[in-house]
Amino acid sequence: MRIDKLIQILKFIKSRNYAKLACRKGYVYANGKIVKASYRVKKGDKIKIDLVDRCIEFEVLDLPQKNFKKEELENFIKIINYTYKKNA
Repeated sequence: MRIDKLIQILKFIKSRNYAKLACRKGYVYANGKIVKASYRVKKGDKIKIDLVDRCIEFEVLDLPQKNFKKEELENFIKIINYTYKKNA
């Protein structure tokens, strides 16, 4: 699954276009490296999304299907760090 689609499905960014833009601006990292929107996510990848107002770090445990319940989120990812930035 592409990284732009993953972060949109997980609802960290509200649309796929914004997810692509975040990748293009260099806000999305996989395993410590800036990635393009077309990056193929694998199990075990550590993803970091460093936006203007928040920073999200998580590890991919499994790749979700398009439709899943909010309660099932913990089956797909493990949140490492989720912080809001001041003065954003």
